[in-house]
Amino acid sequence: MTRQRLPVISVKGKPFDCGQQYGSQAREQIRRNVEIYFNMWGTLWGAKRPEILKQCRGLVPAIGEYDADILEELEGVAKGADLSLEEIITLNARYEINVALGIVPQGASDGQVMEEQKRKRGRCHSSLFRNSSWVNTSPM
Repeated sequence: MTRQRLPVISVKGKPFDCGQQYGSQAREQIRRNVEIYFNMWGTLWGAKRPEILKQCRGLVPAIGEYDADILEELEGVAKGADLSLEEIITLNARYEINVALGIVPQGASDGQVMEEQKRKRGRCHSSLFRNSSWVNTSPM
């Protein structure tokens, strides 16, 4: 069995530029994840794409008020991935969307693995992961 390597993505610049570079380099992965979530919400819980995008549109002012650089970076990711800002927000606000749909986590595992493979250069590599189980609590 061949092990798949995780992509390494490097970006630099102002928030929008970093987001656009990331969105461009990870375009296929981002687009695939957006479709996975919209398919899950539609298939399992009957949520329609326009409803979810409307919810995400409503989060834009709160994100901008919290941190304008984060919003600018998300706008860059959207441009780089050829998606709307609202579609990018779906990935970043998926927990909030699930809760709004009445879907609550049954259990989750979070973790981080750090390994110092390149001690000579002083670099530390880390991997983050999350595994969640969701249960629909809304009446159908």
